[in-house]
Amino acid sequence: MEEKPVKKSKKGIRLVAALLIIIAILLILLLVWRHWIGRTNYISDEDVEVMTELLETEAVLHASDVYHLEDVVPASAQQIKDTWTLLVIAEKADPESETPESGTDSTEAGEKIGYGQAAGIVLMTINHPMHEVHFNSFHTDLYAMFKGYGEHRLGQAYTAGGGPLLSSVIEKNYGVSIDQYASIRLDKVAEVLGMEDFTDLDINSQGVDVIENLVYGMQDVAPPMLLGYISKLLPYVTHNIPDAKVMNLIMQIPKVVQYYSVKDILPYEGLYQELDGYLVPDIEKTSRRLQETIYAKPAAVAETETET
Repeated sequence: MEEKPVKKSKKGIRLVAALLIIIAILLILLLVWRHWIGRTNYISDEDVEVMTELLETEAVLHASDVYHLEDVVPASAQQIKDTWTLLVIAEKADPESETPESGTDSTEAGEKIGYGQAAGIVLMTINHPMHEVHFNSFHTDLYAMFKGYGEHRLGQAYTAGGGPLLSSVIEKNYGVSIDQYASIRLDKVAEVLGMEDFTDLDINSQGVDVIENLVYGMQDVAPPMLLGYISKLLPYVTHNIPDAKVMNLIMQIPKVVQYYSVKDILPYEGLYQELDGYLVPDIEKTSRRLQETIYAKPAAVAETETET
């Protein structure tokens, strides 16, 4: 008896075709990103040297009697679960060291010490359970303790050791977890965004608005224009974000830009005092409030975690 040929399911064929199309799109995105990533300034943390000369010459502050770092409780793994934090450093341009194809103002060793001056420091935390993106702007004159280097202003950490040192100092002083960092050139970003009055902006208080606009501005840009928008910004970015993570973030953009935006400025009102021209926060209350804000969880999730 002759066997009848088995007919392939049209549904199965369509599924395979759809999977092939998705794979092709992902490969194209990967190739495009490989081209883009070459325009950024990726620096491995191991390649960043701490400029101890800058820390040795920084004036020692005298606020240790009101600033107790041992009172800061580091956030737990359960707190930071399902969140991702990027430290964004807005770097001030140096007219004496113009480097058009670089995200930093530093020149060759021996010509200039340091990694540029931080005009603004913004901690951006994506909190998936809460569907929120938090933007916390840290004043560069905040008092901070540097492990092994004593007392300094927060902004000095970036000039002396770039993104890795600044990330480490913020983690130690505020008990938060920072996944990666990215520094951007303010003047070049201003040109891309067409912000004529950018030079008059108070970055310490308004820089958080600039970073927020960079993130949420993507939802109003048409896809064909979005590629050019990002491409123009990339040469002025220095970062330590691995390629795989960047691809993951790109895929999350459509979802993240729908999240609610939450902004704040540190030091918090009523939780700091001025000593010798520096801003000295009540570090115990400040770190606790920051953690409770950026790592907040929906009531149902919080109850489940408490039970477990």
